Amino acid sequence: MPELRTLLEADGFQLKKHARNELCSPCPLCGGKDRFIYKIEQDRYWCRQCRRDGDAIQYLIDFKGLTFPEAKKLATGQSSYSPAKQTPLSNGGRDKASPPSSSQRGKIVATYDYTDPGGEFLFQVVRVEPGKHGKKKEFYQRRRGRQNPKQWVNDLKGVHLVLYNLPEVVKSDYAFVVEGEKDVERARKLGIVATTTPMGATKGGVKVQNQQEAFDILDPLKGKRVYLIPDNHDVGVEHMEQIAAILYEKKMKELKLIPLLKLPPKGDLSDWADMVGDKNVPDLLRARVKELPAWIPPKRFVTLGELMDMDLRHSPPVLAGGLWPEGANVLIAGETGVGKSLLRQHLALHLVKGADWLENEVRRPRRVAVLQYENTPIMEQTRNRKMLSGLGWLNDFPFDNLVYIDKVHRVDLARKSDAEKLKWLVKETGCEIILYDCLRNLHTASENKNSDMGEIFGVIENINDQLGTSSLIIHHFGKPTEGTLDRWRIRGAQAIQDAAVTAWIYTVKHHEHKTLMKLTCTKIRDGPQPKPILLERDENFLVHPVSEDTLCPPLKVVEILENLGGSVEMQKDLIKAIIVEIGCHAKSARRFINNAVNDMQIEPVAGSHNKKGYRLP
Repeated sequence: MPELRTLLEADGFQLKKHARNELCSPCPLCGGKDRFIYKIEQDRYWCRQCRRDGDAIQYLIDFKGLTFPEAKKLATGQSSYSPAKQTPLSNGGRDKASPPSSSQRGKIVATYDYTDPGGEFLFQVVRVEPGKHGKKKEFYQRRRGRQNPKQWVNDLKGVHLVLYNLPEVVKSDYAFVVEGEKDVERARKLGIVATTTPMGATKGGVKVQNQQEAFDILDPLKGKRVYLIPDNHDVGVEHMEQIAAILYEKKMKELKLIPLLKLPPKGDLSDWADMVGDKNVPDLLRARVKELPAWIPPKRFVTLGELMDMDLRHSPPVLAGGLWPEGANVLIAGETGVGKSLLRQHLALHLVKGADWLENEVRRPRRVAVLQYENTPIMEQTRNRKMLSGLGWLNDFPFDNLVYIDKVHRVDLARKSDAEKLKWLVKETGCEIILYDCLRNLHTASENKNSDMGEIFGVIENINDQLGTSSLIIHHFGKPTEGTLDRWRIRGAQAIQDAAVTAWIYTVKHHEHKTLMKLTCTKIRDGPQPKPILLERDENFLVHPVSEDTLCPPLKVVEILENLGGSVEMQKDLIKAIIVEIGCHAKSARRFINNAVNDMQIEPVAGSHNKKGYRLP
């Protein structure tokens, strides 16, 4: 392998001493006086301005425009090195030759030439795999040097941007617009005229809008039949919708948006062709074009008259009484260990069966999906078996309508790609109701930031809107603080509660012999405020409403009165003691006292200041 210094001197580098074991010169790409450093002991170069670095092979790639195989052959002596007759050591106003550093990028796997309508070369898009920073792929654009057409220059300065495959598009009376040159080439192999805009899609279609304003890039499609095929992600759809909006003003012969069916997240035409088979693509595309309506711009407002004339019908709620409207988010929050997952599953079984839940009406059976990462499959199996047995549903339950999303499909909704992934997972289940257990397992964002939580719940709401689902989210309490009401113990930012149409809190009610919990609705947007429900859990993990008197039977009142010395001179002292012990309201405490009096466990007496007191018999 030739020494790097030999190559540099052969190419006319005037190397000067820079520091110990270092020489310097101007960089042939970015100029300067001493920014290009040659490290003698390491036999490597580095430019502190354009950040290129490497060994002899990398030098041949970066500065001589060789491919890796060509550079490797030369470096291993399989071919001879011919120094350039003239190597520019500063740009001097000329083009900068700047092939990418393969220490940062992978190999060139494809190139795509953009030409004018007559086939004259304009610029090239290069596909590299892998890309920088762990990306699967990467693209960059380059043109021919103006002084030296054999030299590649990695910019598009002075280049008129055009559609890809423009000569075929100009001659045809139709065109499919896809996202990416790879899909265009796939379509061409199948005899389909296709094109794409350069440099990919951007959110909101901003890039194609700028290209149209600067270059009238979409004008060659004017008056044709144009069918837009978006990739399966939000940015891809927005990109095609922007193209449609521009073309709509061009008096098109036909204009349709053609979303492909059963595409995975970020899937494209090539993925779809792999799924259905190349030979079936033309016929399936023709059928898809025929069944879809012409694209028209979405109306961004509606008049009151139009609103009043709409045939709008309310979908039946998930739970009646405004507790869970169709398409809404519902929140259940509680302490760790209270049994939120058991309550979630209890609800899921009733929704699938179409049976009333905790005396709340369920209008019809539903198909339900559970997304949870904490419980093992055997835990879920055991709980379901015991619950179904206790309900008497083991033999006639529609098991296939309750779906568990596989735990291997973890999502972080703070990442846009995972938001698309979740939408795809939910869509694949075909479920109407999605139970997310729990919120903290769905994201890595800060639960204390309203902006972060607004975005997380925005993802769930978008899925509800687009797929027609309704969602329940399990959440946790924050750390207990003395004097804080349970409703304010829901952990995190206010945006979490704001995103829910209905919010419940689930708390333990301590009892010596029973497992009691209290389900309290702290927020309801579409109905009257329901009363709290006291629930008792049985040996089958099922919960049943019980009377609040269970919390404090007459003997418990006796115990509390004994702790006060066996008597009190004023009723308020006994009420206060019951509230502290039981965690109830004053009204409930008075009822507990009356129950104890009626049961003759305690008796009223005249207390001080003409107030009623109580004592043990």
